[in-house]
Amino acid sequence: MILGLLATVVNAPFALADRMVIGGPTIDPTLGDSDAAAMLASADAGAWDVVETGLSKVRDPDDYSFLVGCLANAYEDSPNELDAWVHASPRVGIANTVRGAAWVLRAWKSRSGMKASMVSRHRWVKFEKALVQAQDDLFYAAEARAQDAEPVAWLIPCAMGLPFEDNAEEAKNRHLGAMQRCPGHTKACRSILTAMCEKWLGSHERMFACANYVISITPEGHPARSVILQAHIERALYMESWENDEEGAKAYLRRPEVAQEIASCANEIESSRHIAKLKNRIEHHSLAALCLWKAGLYASARRHFDATNRYLPDDAWGYELSPRRTWRNAHRECQRKGG
Repeated sequence: MILGLLATVVNAPFALADRMVIGGPTIDPTLGDSDAAAMLASADAGAWDVVETGLSKVRDPDDYSFLVGCLANAYEDSPNELDAWVHASPRVGIANTVRGAAWVLRAWKSRSGMKASMVSRHRWVKFEKALVQAQDDLFYAAEARAQDAEPVAWLIPCAMGLPFEDNAEEAKNRHLGAMQRCPGHTKACRSILTAMCEKWLGSHERMFACANYVISITPEGHPARSVILQAHIERALYMESWENDEEGAKAYLRRPEVAQEIASCANEIESSRHIAKLKNRIEHHSLAALCLWKAGLYASARRHFDATNRYLPDDAWGYELSPRRTWRNAHRECQRKGG
């Protein structure tokens, strides 16, 4: 079941040695949110009616995505433990959404973060099997909850991993389906941007076109607009890991036009009343802090670090070899140089 619900919960992507870093941030999928912690406690007790009632009352799609993600994260190693909830509530679809999301996380964890050429046949088999189970759940949930974009958003990473005639087109169609249900759905926009990366189904040009499209259809301060930060991090990561140009990656994020775009988005996050009310607001501040630090904008980065309350989400920091150590060192540098 779930361990350490009310204490620090350590995510699988972070190595054991990294967890022991003194002065590092807290890793807790709830990000200190009391509703998320209470929901995980109810799930651990098998009080599925309480969990489902709680989720059904959530109106903000970003808050709903966050809570679904917390539950999925808790069960990613054992999605079958959610079977009891699914069987107890066969028609509502919320349980299928969470179990489907847990299977998605399980699938990508099985695949590992290695490049495709380095993934073993055994891992590929586990990966595809988990994605098939995820897709079955999510299609069911999408049909049962015709207005809910969440299960459709989680179908996008399934399109990235399962065999289709045109995976990119399939991912785009699923993104479109989510957007028809909830225009600007943040989870769907982040997922399609990942799918459109050069290292997956697209190209650098398609990735940035995707980010700019999201910005064009959402109002200032909307949480989905942070995909532009995600895009810049992905571009720098590609330079470092695929083009073997570590210095070029560092220089890229400090280019005046890139730094300006990062600063502009970070300012939106900082001033957004919408984001300030979200349960996952720390995720947005964390991503902004990372980008600003890498861009050398230390004063602004320091403010966003402060807004994280020293929580480290499972986000782009996970690309670092030692996320907690890197976060700690970056935080200290911004405190020193950021005034």
